[in-house]
Amino acid sequence: AHYIDKERALEILELAEKNGYVHQITNIDGKDKIFDICNCNVRICNALRTSMLFNTPYLSRSAYTANVSKEKCVACGKCVEICPAGAVKLGQKLCKKDGSQVEYPHAILPDKIRWGEYAWDEDYRDTKKLSNTYPQGSAPCKAACPAHVPVQAYIKLAKDGKYRESLAMIKTENPFPSVCGRVCNKRCEDACTRGTIDKPVSIDAIKKFVADLELKSENRYVPDKVVQSVYGKFDEKIAIIGGGPAGLSAAFYLAEMGYKPTVFEKNPLPGGMLTYGIPSYKLEKDVIAAEIDVIKQLGAEIKCGVEVGKDITIPELKEQGYKAFYIAIGCQGGRRPGVPGDTAEGTDIAVEYLRKNFENRTNFEGDVVVVGGGNVAVDCARNAHRLGAKSVSMVSLEQRDEMPASSDEIAESLDENIAILNGWGPKEVKVDQDGKVVGIVFKKCMRVTDPETKKFAPLYDEEDTMELPAGKVVFAIGQAIEWGKLLEGTNVKFWHGNYPVADKFTYQTDDEDIFVGGDVYTGPKFVIDAIAQGH
Repeated sequence: AHYIDKERALEILELAEKNGYVHQITNIDGKDKIFDICNCNVRICNALRTSMLFNTPYLSRSAYTANVSKEKCVACGKCVEICPAGAVKLGQKLCKKDGSQVEYPHAILPDKIRWGEYAWDEDYRDTKKLSNTYPQGSAPCKAACPAHVPVQAYIKLAKDGKYRESLAMIKTENPFPSVCGRVCNKRCEDACTRGTIDKPVSIDAIKKFVADLELKSENRYVPDKVVQSVYGKFDEKIAIIGGGPAGLSAAFYLAEMGYKPTVFEKNPLPGGMLTYGIPSYKLEKDVIAAEIDVIKQLGAEIKCGVEVGKDITIPELKEQGYKAFYIAIGCQGGRRPGVPGDTAEGTDIAVEYLRKNFENRTNFEGDVVVVGGGNVAVDCARNAHRLGAKSVSMVSLEQRDEMPASSDEIAESLDENIAILNGWGPKEVKVDQDGKVVGIVFKKCMRVTDPETKKFAPLYDEEDTMELPAGKVVFAIGQAIEWGKLLEGTNVKFWHGNYPVADKFTYQTDDEDIFVGGDVYTGPKFVIDAIAQGH
C-alpha cells in the first residue's frame, strides 16, 4: 500500500512472471497481437476457459506447450479437445488444393464493433453452433460424423496392423462399429478431402473390416472400466427406457464409467429398429447380438419384455431407487395418408410391416405397392421382393433427384426390378366387396414444398390420376412416437409433433430426473445420430 516508480513495477512484474503469477490481460488489438501470455493454473483460469469456450484463440493463450510422442500419436485429436490450456493444436500445416492456407472462423474482437446490449445473446453457443472444444485441426471426416469418431486415428492403426487398437479407438465414440459398417450413411466419406481429387477413402469398409475381425475373435474386446477408487463410487441407479441404438449407447458409456445401468426394452429382443426395422439382408441379427453382448459384459443389465408405463411406472422405479431416466424409445409408430380405404385389410404402415416380417416371415405372391420415397420405403420394397411378390412398385411425391432415399439404395432397388414412380401422391385405396385391398389410385403431385417457406406443402392435380393393382399397400410416409402411459406422473412437456421439450445441450427435460435422446427427441434419423446422442 505505497507508491512505487515504473522501474520497481517492472521488477515486480518480472518476479511475478518467473513465479508463474502473470495473468492474461484480455487482448483487444486484433489478430496476431498477443504480447502477454497466461501462466495461470489452467484448471482455474477463467480467461483461458473463456477463450476455449467461445473459440477465440486470439483472446488469450497459455504459456504451456505440448509434448508430443511421435511414436504413440495417431492424430486422433483427443488431446486437442480436452487440453485445458489450449496448448495442443492440429492442422497448422493444412492447406487447400491451390496451396493457400486454411482460414478458420473466429469470433469478432471488441475493437471491430461497438458492443452493447443489442449484441447480447444468452444462447450464444447454440446460435454460433460452438462446442466446448477448438474445431481447428479436426479432419473433415471426423467433423462430419455425428459421433465424431476419430477416423484418421483408427485408419492409421489399421494400416499398421494394430486391429484391436483400431477397434478400441472406434469404440471411444461408437459401440456399434460392425452395425455401422453395414448401415451407416457414410457422411465421413462425403466429407473426405480425397473425394475432391478422385474417390474418398473407404472409411466405412475399413471400420467394418476391423470390427468383423473382432467378432470372430475368441476374446472379445471389452473396454476397461474406470477405477472407482480414484473417481469415487458410482452406486446411483440409472434407468434407460428403450433398447435401441441411443439407449444401448448410453448404457455402454455409463457402464464404462463404472455405473450399472438398467435398460428396459418392451420387445422380446433388444436393438430397437436395428432388430425390428432394418431387414436381415442389410443387417444380420447375429451381428447386433454380438455387439450388444459386449454391453452386457461391461455390466449393463438389459430387461426385455418390460414396458415402462404399463408393466411398471417411472414413479415406481423411483421408489426402487432409480435416480435418473434416459428415454430413448424411438419412433415406433407410423402414419397413414388419411385417404379413403387407407385402413383396409391388406394395408400396413412401414414399421409394423417390417416388424411382422421379422417376427413371422410370410411370403406374399401378389402385387405390392409401397407409398414413400425414403430409405424405410426402400427397405419395405426390397423386403417384399425377397418375399416373392409378383411385382413391387415404390411411389413417391418427390422426383427422382429429390427422394430422401440414398442414391445407392435407389440403384439397388432398380437392379432388383422394383418400379419407382415419382411425382404421385395417394388419393384412394380400392377395396373389394370383402373390404380387401385390390388397388390404389394416385394423383399427380405438382410440388412437394412451398417455394417460399420451404416447408412441406404438397400441391396436387386432382384430375391427373393413375391406378396400380395391389394386394398389399405399405405406407412409408413418416413415423410417430407411441408414448402410451410412459410419462404419467412426470413433468415432461411437449411441443409440435408430440416431441418432448428438452435442453439442446444436456437433453434434460422439465422433469430434472428425465433425459431424452435419439429419434424420440430429433425425429427419425440415422443409426449414427442415435449413437451420438446416446453417448
